[in-house]
Amino acid sequence: MMRIKNFTFFTAIIAIFALTTPLNTYSQVYQFENPGFEDWPGSATSEPTGWNSYPSANCTLTLGCSAAKNVRHERSTDTRPGSTGQYSCRIYATSTNLIITTVVANGALTSGQMQLVSASASNAGNGNRTITNNDDYNHHLNAKPDSIVFWAKVHNASNTSEACCHLYIHDNYNLQDPLGGNQAGYEAHIVGKVPSYNFTNTSGGVAVDNSGWRRHSSPIYYEGCQSNDPQFVLVTFSTNYQAMAGSGGDELFIDDIEFIYNANLSSIKVNGTNIPNFNQNTTEYWVDVECGATNYISATTASPRASYSTSLSADGQTAYINVTHGDKSKTYTIHYHGVKTNPISDHICKGDSYSQNGFTLPTQDIAGVFSYSNTYPLAGGCDSVVELSLNVHNTYNTNVDLTICSSATYNFHGQIVDQPGTYYATLTSQYGCDSLITLNLDVNSYYQVNLNEHICEGEASTTPGFEGRLDAGIDTLQLVATNSCDSIVILRLEVGRIDNVALVDSVEVDTDYSNYGFDLAAIHDDGEYTFTNTLVNNEGCDSIVTLTLKVLPKPVIPEPEVVEVPDEITFDVFPSPASGQVTVRANYDIGKTISTYEYMIYDELGNLTDKGLINSQDTILDISKYNSGYYYIKILYGNSAKEIKKRKAIKFVVAN
Repeated sequence: MMRIKNFTFFTAIIAIFALTTPLNTYSQVYQFENPGFEDWPGSATSEPTGWNSYPSANCTLTLGCSAAKNVRHERSTDTRPGSTGQYSCRIYATSTNLIITTVVANGALTSGQMQLVSASASNAGNGNRTITNNDDYNHHLNAKPDSIVFWAKVHNASNTSEACCHLYIHDNYNLQDPLGGNQAGYEAHIVGKVPSYNFTNTSGGVAVDNSGWRRHSSPIYYEGCQSNDPQFVLVTFSTNYQAMAGSGGDELFIDDIEFIYNANLSSIKVNGTNIPNFNQNTTEYWVDVECGATNYISATTASPRASYSTSLSADGQTAYINVTHGDKSKTYTIHYHGVKTNPISDHICKGDSYSQNGFTLPTQDIAGVFSYSNTYPLAGGCDSVVELSLNVHNTYNTNVDLTICSSATYNFHGQIVDQPGTYYATLTSQYGCDSLITLNLDVNSYYQVNLNEHICEGEASTTPGFEGRLDAGIDTLQLVATNSCDSIVILRLEVGRIDNVALVDSVEVDTDYSNYGFDLAAIHDDGEYTFTNTLVNNEGCDSIVTLTLKVLPKPVIPEPEVVEVPDEITFDVFPSPASGQVTVRANYDIGKTISTYEYMIYDELGNLTDKGLINSQDTILDISKYNSGYYYIKILYGNSAKEIKKRKAIKFVVAN
């Protein structure tokens, strides 16, 4: 790479300048040198001004430096869409014979100098390095841009083969990329970085446009970097992000590289209050401020690396915020509108108009608090703003229906009235709003009040004057009011009955029970259990149902002697009436049959009371807890060869 320099001073002048000016003193630099690749000092294969590739590499290979430094770049007239320039830079990969081996050398372009020390891709010595004391191999940059933008077109053997861009902003240090080629402590010299930006000629597997050109942008990362002294930038473009991993013929076109500096604001505050609806692309605002006050303005930059300054016009009515960042600047203009606010409050009645304090308002038909304002110009460019808070008070028309006793009087807002009729009174509120009250007066000889009360057995009346009464009926209470008018209170007291119902039922173990309003889960142990349920009867009082539930064990059927059951087996129940127990007698020894016999006892309502097995000729049943009445016993029998059959129920009487 060559840099063309124009020397316009005599040697003596240059010598004097050298004695008075420090070496390596540079003006502010914000962008790359020759970013659009329009300057080429020689032929189309010479290195573009400010950029380096293989021919200018520092090669220390034992063998093969000549092949390694072959040209792998050229000037191209294939430019990006919309370009105003004539050229771009094309870099391409080649298969190179280094005598001892053949490698694929990626096409590459750098702002520094290539270091070729080994034919091994893994050797950390290979890379690109900024040479700070040689302007042929460095790019100066003493700013901190927000991002880098460039145009590229990739033609690689595979759409998944990725080209790459690496970037490091650093201080006065010979930094090498990849970073593994640096000495220990290099981290202290890095200001910002794009450690790896890989890209292809597609977006989601589809070519971006027919030309293959694509605009690329990457933020520059400063977080975690240790230096804050930007002096140089080291950038590298390569046809493949992995060293020596591409294919011969891979190519990458590069054009129009630019650093982006964001000079926008994200917010502006005037006197500590954010400007509403702020937009970073809107640069002019009008803000109301207190007339004659000193105004303070502050802002927040969109980029943490941007800075701003403020200034004020000579008349103090306009503020300017000048934002600068790199080679970009932007000015926001704030016009102050001086306002002197005079708040006032007033009241009127609904239905009135308002003409006070410079306001002329029509009839107010809605009650409430309403705001109005008038603006008057003052000397010095300020406005006087009168803000009216108008409270519109309601007016009321109220009707009152009243009954009094004969010989009584009523004070109706100063009028003493005792005759039936309609009377009017007009009242005025503290705000002068009238309210009309209409009294409709009725005169009766006495008051009669009819009351109804319902209680349940065991409860007493709670009606005032009738407390403690227990019996149903009609009671009358006569009172004398303070206005000498008799009052008769008539109470009709209803007393509802409370039902207490006792029930007995049975169920086998492990069987759910649902009867008489009870819904019980299966009980696993036999025995007697008591349950209570409180319902509301038809008179609105409690109906307390107590259920004694006999949980019977499941019958155990012994293995009987195998004997055919004669058809003439009959059963009898005695004594009847019975008390305590009853005997079920068969005319045959049941224990000798192969059939099973089961008895089931029902009360006269058809409710199952008890059941069990008959295992012998005489079976004694305990009926000591049965209520007196008629009962029926059914005998069921059968065997494996016959279906279950039923005999006619036998009636017996219990007299406990």
